[in-house]
Amino acid sequence: MVNLKTDHQSTPLGFDDPVPEFSWVLKSDERGMEQTAYEIRVTDNPEKLDAGKYLQSGKISGNQTFGIQYSGKPLKSFTRYFWKVRVWDQNDKVSEWSASS
Repeated sequence: MVNLKTDHQSTPLGFDDPVPEFSWVLKSDERGMEQTAYEIRVTDNPEKLDAGKYLQSGKISGNQTFGIQYSGKPLKSFTRYFWKVRVWDQNDKVSEWSASS
């Protein structure tokens, strides 16, 4: 996944939305790859994204990559958050996690 956005912005530094929307663009070397599910991780510390200390959506069925509304605990104002996503394809194969945004 590339071109990760939060509330239609790439790496925004200032917005006050406790329930933002996420989006991404699928990028795959596999021809005909289709997303069938996704999972999002969100945290206030980028080191926590890989250390298991994050809010996660769990696997959510769907092919949507735009306007995914955050569904965890409301995010705090004046706090920097980081997120990343992974997806499953039509063969139930899971991708690597995206770079964080």
